[in-house]
Amino acid sequence: MLEVDLLEAKARKRRLYLAVASGLFIGGLAIVLVLPLIPETQVEPISSKLDNPPEIPKVNIEPNVAQPVEPKPLPEPIQSQQIKQEDQSEFKEQFFAAVKTYDEEVRPNIQKYRSIASDQEFMNVMAGYQQNAAARAAQNQYRDAL
Repeated sequence: MLEVDLLEAKARKRRLYLAVASGLFIGGLAIVLVLPLIPETQVEPISSKLDNPPEIPKVNIEPNVAQPVEPKPLPEPIQSQQIKQEDQSEFKEQFFAAVKTYDEEVRPNIQKYRSIASDQEFMNVMAGYQQNAAARAAQNQYRDAL
């Protein structure tokens, strides 16, 4: 029994040496192949840049003696036209018919489609449109609310 354990330990040791040797060989091969790919660059030490700051050329600056410029007059604002509130009472019946159709046919059917009902962003957009339509209807803008 002792001989079998000894042979297994020797085999394990041999496999370990083989694994380490192959790892070193592959690592060395990678270094040899990668080094020529790295371009040779000359790196200037940072300390030399700090010791010798670049010289700033001296330029004689003459005062700019410009003649005064008169400010241009601002353009006059465009007169806003008053928006006429059209009589939208003819669309009132159509608006309420559309709201009734939505409440009776569309809203109950949304729950049948799980992907639509679970999409919170879509449901928020729908709620926003409903609030916009209600606000327009409150201002008697039925055509816009439609």
